[in-house]
Amino acid sequence: MELKISPPKNIANKKVCYNVSNGGEKCSVELGLNLELSYSKFSTNGYGFTFLQRQELEQQFFIYKYIEAGLPVPSHLIIPVYKSFTCSLKGLHDGNYPHYTNLMGYGHMCWEHKSRMEPEPRRCRRTDGKKWRLCSRSIVMVEAQSWTTRRGSNPRLESPQDQVLDMPVTPTAEIRQQQYSNGGITSLVSPNVLTALIIASWYCSNIGVLLLNKYLLSFYGYRYPIFLTMLHMLSCATYSLVAIKWLEVVPFQQIHSRKQFFKILSLSAIFCFSVVCGNTSLRYLPVSFNQAIGATTPFFTAIFAFVITCKKETAEVYLALVPVVLGIVLASNSEPLFHLFGFVMALGSTAGRALKSVVQGLLLSSDAEKLHSMNLLLYMAPMAAMILLPFTLYIEGNVAAVTVEKAKGDGFMVFLLIGNATVAYLVNLTNFLVTKHTSALTLQVLGNAKAAVAAVVSVLIFRNPVNIMGITGFAATVMGVVLYSEAKKRSKVTAH
Repeated sequence: MELKISPPKNIANKKVCYNVSNGGEKCSVELGLNLELSYSKFSTNGYGFTFLQRQELEQQFFIYKYIEAGLPVPSHLIIPVYKSFTCSLKGLHDGNYPHYTNLMGYGHMCWEHKSRMEPEPRRCRRTDGKKWRLCSRSIVMVEAQSWTTRRGSNPRLESPQDQVLDMPVTPTAEIRQQQYSNGGITSLVSPNVLTALIIASWYCSNIGVLLLNKYLLSFYGYRYPIFLTMLHMLSCATYSLVAIKWLEVVPFQQIHSRKQFFKILSLSAIFCFSVVCGNTSLRYLPVSFNQAIGATTPFFTAIFAFVITCKKETAEVYLALVPVVLGIVLASNSEPLFHLFGFVMALGSTAGRALKSVVQGLLLSSDAEKLHSMNLLLYMAPMAAMILLPFTLYIEGNVAAVTVEKAKGDGFMVFLLIGNATVAYLVNLTNFLVTKHTSALTLQVLGNAKAAVAAVVSVLIFRNPVNIMGITGFAATVMGVVLYSEAKKRSKVTAH
C-alpha cells in the first residue's frame, strides 16, 4: 500500500498560458513562493523541470511549509533529502553508476539506501547545495516514478486508508513582520543581557517599593498604610488588566465556578492582611530590621504546613530553621530602633505570606482550578481593594479627602503615590519574568540575597543605626534560610 501525500491547498496546479509571437501558447504551472514551471523543449513532460525535479521541488516546498508553521518536519520528508545528499557525495565521481538516480533512492541505479536527485537536463548539480552548473557530460535521464514511500515492515503504515497531509498555510509578509515587531527588545538584545536586565529590574522594584513605603510612611508624613495598600491593589488590578487583556503577556484564564471564586476571595483576605501589616511595620521599624524579620518566612511556612496539612519535614529541614529563629532573636535584642507594635506587625506580615502560600497550594491544588500567577493577581487585587475599603474608611477616616487636599498643595506627593503604586505592580511582574527566564529556584536564591541587599541600601539611604550584634543576627537568619532551601531541595530529591 502506498502512502499518498496530497499537496497543500495553496499550491495551484493550474496552468497559466500566454500568447507568443508565432501564434502558439506558452504555459507555466504555478507552485507558490513566486515559483512557476515554464515550458521547455528539453524536459520530458513539457515543463522547465523534469517530472522528478518537480517532485523534488514540491518535497522541499512541503518541508519549508512545516518550518514556517513552527511544526516538526515528518521523517518521510527528511529521509529522502538525507539519502540523496549522502549518495551524491559518495557516488558523484563513481564511474560505475550514473551521477543521479530517482528521488526516493530505491530504484535500480542506487541501492544500499542511497539517493541522488536528478538535475536539469544538460546540467549537473553542485555538491555544495547551491545553483546548478553547466556540465559537458551526458546525463542519463531516468524514468519518472511516482512519489511514494515504501511500507516495508513498518507497522505504523499498515493502514487500509490513504493518509493525507493537511499542510499549514504560509504566513504572509505582514504577519511575519508583525511577529518580528512583537519581539521588541528580545530581537535586539542577547538572551544573557535580557536575563541580567530582568534580574536587575526585579531587585530595583523589590527594594524600591520598600524604600518608597518607608519614605512615605515615616519621613514624608503620609501615615495611612491601609489606604496606601488599597492604592497598591488598584494599581495591580489596572496594570494586570492591561498586561493580560491588551498586551497578552500571559493567556487569560477565567474563574469557572463559585467555589473557585470563594477560594480566591479567601486568599485575597490573607493577602490584604499580610500587605497591610508589612506596610504598617515600615512606619515603626527600619527597613533592615523589617527584612530580617521577613527572612523568617520558611519558619512560619513549616509551622502552617504541619498544622493545616499535617505535612512533616525531614529532621535536616527542621534543624536548618534553628539559625533562622536564633538570628532573629539576636537581631531583635540588639536593634536600636526596636518598636514592639512594629515588631508584631512585621511578624504578622511574615506569617501572612507563609499562610497564603500554604493555603494557595491547598485550595488551588486541582488542575482545573490552578491559575497563572498573573491571572491570580488580576482577580485577587480588586477583591483585596474591596476588602480594604471599609477598613480604611473606619480606621483612617476621610483619607481620600485628606490625600486630595495634600496633593493640591504638594504635587510631588502625587508623583510619589503613582510611582509607589506602579513599582508595587512591577514587583509582581518581575517575579513572573524572572521565573520565566530562569527558574523558581533562581528566584528563591535571589530572594535570599535581596533581604541583605535591601538592608544595606536602606542603611546607606536612611542612615539608621546598626551594631555588630544586629548584623550577626541578620547574617545568621539569612544563612539559616539558605540552609533551609538546600535541605528542602535534598528532601525532594530523596522522596523521588
